[in-house]
Amino acid sequence: MEEKKSTRTIKKKEGGGAFGIFFESIFKNIQSFVDGILESLHEAAHVFAKRLLWDFFLLVFACVGIVFLLVGMTRLLTIMYPLPGVSEMIVGGMILFIAGVVFMWGRRGRA
Repeated sequence: MEEKKSTRTIKKKEGGGAFGIFFESIFKNIQSFVDGILESLHEAAHVFAKRLLWDFFLLVFACVGIVFLLVGMTRLLTIMYPLPGVSEMIVGGMILFIAGVVFMWGRRGRA
């Protein structure tokens, strides 16, 4: 793995002695540790955002498909039952039934 270059530069003093070398190595280790944490957080945020965007796209695509399906079913029911409003009531009842099943299924998973 390629080592990431830091934006900060440490000015070296001449004649720092053993304590200078010791503290410099400690600060370098801390800096590389923090850089590693920030890099892993950046990668995790990128993966999360990509997955969230993909899930949102699939949800919108599924909703558009459901709308087309329901409009087509309503037109078919209008042909079968020529009374005004009957097909919309049937499709609305189906939507309420499906929503109720999904709601109860979701509550059972949390209990």
